[in-house]
Amino acid sequence: MKYSVCVDALYRNKGSFSDAVQEIKKAGYGAVEFWGWWDKDIDEIQKLKDELNLEIAAFCTMFVNPGDKECQDEYLEELKKSIDVAKKLNCSTIISQAGADVQSAQKRITRKQHRKTLIETMKKAAEIVECEGITIVIEPLNILVDHPGYHLWFSVDGF
Repeated sequence: MKYSVCVDALYRNKGSFSDAVQEIKKAGYGAVEFWGWWDKDIDEIQKLKDELNLEIAAFCTMFVNPGDKECQDEYLEELKKSIDVAKKLNCSTIISQAGADVQSAQKRITRKQHRKTLIETMKKAAEIVECEGITIVIEPLNILVDHPGYHLWFSVDGF
């Protein structure tokens, strides 16, 4: 089994990304993942990856609500930018969020409509990533502790 450590989850507000990655490598792990690429120096990550012989297991695409029809084009454009970063880092997995029912409800989008649009958006996203050799994964998140209002809170929903 191959393990990766999420830098942002374990090292948030605890020093530099570089220091965290080096500590992870020293602990014996061969892969890391992180949340957002847009707030990081991708060239630095590429350099660290090469110097430490690390794999970038996954990172997130921009947090644009794929369950909102008005945001669908923006989501897909941001996905394309994430693919460019994934190619640069030789990363074959991009994590997508499912959006928040709270955001959708503010626009009078029902949970059922959100789900329908989410599925439509992911079908379009699948067409984009498939020809790039990238896998997109949708992440269920808990709503009880730190993601209130998130759309996919049960694993079964993700499946």
